[in-house]
Amino acid sequence: MSLDTAGVQSDFLYYITTESDLFLRGWHAFKFMSGLQNLKSLSLSEKILKALYFSQRRLPTFRNLIKLELIPFYCHDCPRMCVWKVLSSLFESSPNLEVLIFQEVFKNYFSEDEELDSVFPVALPLTFIEHLKEIEFKNFEGRNMNSSW
Repeated sequence: MSLDTAGVQSDFLYYITTESDLFLRGWHAFKFMSGLQNLKSLSLSEKILKALYFSQRRLPTFRNLIKLELIPFYCHDCPRMCVWKVLSSLFESSPNLEVLIFQEVFKNYFSEDEELDSVFPVALPLTFIEHLKEIEFKNFEGRNMNSSW
C-alpha cells in the first residue's frame, strides 16, 4: 500500500532548549519528509519548513508530487527568508509539480523587508513557474500592489 496524499502540520520546533536540540529536531524533520517522497499531493505547515531549514540537508526528489499546499505560520523568531530557502529547495526537488496553493498570504509573507516584486521571482524562479499549471492564493491580506514580473 502506498500513500498518495498527506497533510503535515507537526511542530518539530516546539520547546527547544539548546542549539544541538534545534539541529536534532531539524534532522528528524528531514527524515520524516524523506519518507514522504512518493506522495502525489502534500499539504505542509510552515512549522516543518522552519525545522527543515535547520537540518541543513538537501531534500530528496519528490518525483510524484503534483500538488503542494502551503499553510503559513508566522512567527518573529524565524526570518521569512529561511522559509523561502527551504521552499526553493522543495520546488527544485519537485520536478513534476503542477499545482501550488498558498492557503493564506499576508503582509510580509514573502519577506519582512522587501517588496513582493523583488522577492517573488527569487522564491519562485521562472524555470520553476514554467512547469506549473496552477498557482492559487487564498485569503490574501495586506496592501494592494501591482507586480510586473
